Amino acid sequence: MVAVCLLSTPLMMVQMALLQLISWDRQGVPTLSSLMVGVGLYLVAIARQSPRRSLLKHPCGPFIRAAPDFSINLALCCYYAALFCIMFFGRPEDHVSDGIHQTYGPCRVEQKDFSGQVRHRYVCERDMDEDWDFSCPAAKGELPADYSDWYVVCGRAHRNRPLWVAALAFYALLGSFTYSRILRFGKRRSYSTSPTGSRLHGE
Repeated sequence: MVAVCLLSTPLMMVQMALLQLISWDRQGVPTLSSLMVGVGLYLVAIARQSPRRSLLKHPCGPFIRAAPDFSINLALCCYYAALFCIMFFGRPEDHVSDGIHQTYGPCRVEQKDFSGQVRHRYVCERDMDEDWDFSCPAAKGELPADYSDWYVVCGRAHRNRPLWVAALAFYALLGSFTYSRILRFGKRRSYSTSPTGSRLHGE
């Protein structure tokens, strides 16, 4: 578990780089093309999973295929359910964040990030098109001082809430189905041999 936590981000970065290479995207700038390539590859990998094939072709011969860990599958389903509930019941316009943010300063000052991509160095109210602003009572309607990185921001209401809810519901269902499929959430199966031939049993 510790290894998974430590390696999840590096592996994600390597995977994104490979997908962007396959889809001919610029490194560090994921697009719809790299997303579709990733989704397609994972769907192919899922479709190729066959309990019978893995049992019959296993190099160690006949064996018992262990049932998936129920707690892992349940935790993943609860995770996706929690995400959906946050989206469905949450009100972003009531969210206030008082802390460290991107430095506020002059507009359209460009710099390169670690991946070599150009970005705006400072947050600028005039050019800002974000899902938050400074208009709530907690921010007192005041803009941060120039070059400050500690200030209050307030969430904005969804511009199209039904679309956001539907999109997250789709991703939650897709994630739950995908992981359940991978973990083989179902009956315990065993493969045994007999004088009359091989046979697949279900408990």
